[in-house]
Amino acid sequence: MRKHLKGCTPYQKSAATSDSPTLLDILNSDRSQVMSRDRLKEKVLRIIVSGNLPFAFADNVEFQSLLKDAYPDCSAPTRKTAKEYLQS
Repeated sequence: MRKHLKGCTPYQKSAATSDSPTLLDILNSDRSQVMSRDRLKEKVLRIIVSGNLPFAFADNVEFQSLLKDAYPDCSAPTRKTAKEYLQS
């Protein structure tokens, strides 16, 4: 994708006239956000609510394993902590 965008004339012309960051800028940026425990709880809660899932989904063994692999520095939220976060 990067190789194509560097040589793509229509893309280069549109990027030259735009003030917003280009797709190539976004692909090359290294602005990753650090995941905190509260942010992870909020994301899990959003998944549960938007998917109309039971709070017990947060305790799913495979989901917990995925969260531990993706965010080893954060403890994965449980159904109890997701419920408490929603109430706060």
